Amino acid sequence: MPIILVLLWPFCEIWLFIRMCGWIGAGNTLLLCVLSALFGGWLIARQGTGALMAGRRGFNGGRPAEDVLESVCIALAGVLFILPGFLSDIAAVFLLLPGTRKRVLARAFATPVFHATRQSYARRDHPAGAAQDAGDVIEGDYERLDDRNTEG
Repeated sequence: MPIILVLLWPFCEIWLFIRMCGWIGAGNTLLLCVLSALFGGWLIARQGTGALMAGRRGFNGGRPAEDVLESVCIALAGVLFILPGFLSDIAAVFLLLPGTRKRVLARAFATPVFHATRQSYARRDHPAGAAQDAGDVIEGDYERLDDRNTEG
């Protein structure tokens, strides 16, 4: 189902863009697209750095993960506003509304997409905890070509 949505999305955007041109005129439609892109850029500039900072605080344990994900959703809404078209703008508005944003996040994380485990790999010829790159030293001599060219 998601692949069909991805394939149909551009056609729906174009269809709705043509319909909007018929309803409010081509100039007003283009003006709305430019204004939504400017708003999206402002939103990313405002919230994008905030999301990065919230992510850093969240990974350091100072802020819950839900707040970090909400900041990322707001930054994603800014990206959707920048994309030309009105369906992406509608999706961005839904991501900006707190109630729908929480529902989107709850649905996105209701089923696990992947399960990460921590694994470590060690070389078999070294005991655990020993310096593993002790035998990887290559000794040799070198000569700088710059010095050789200036002497002669």
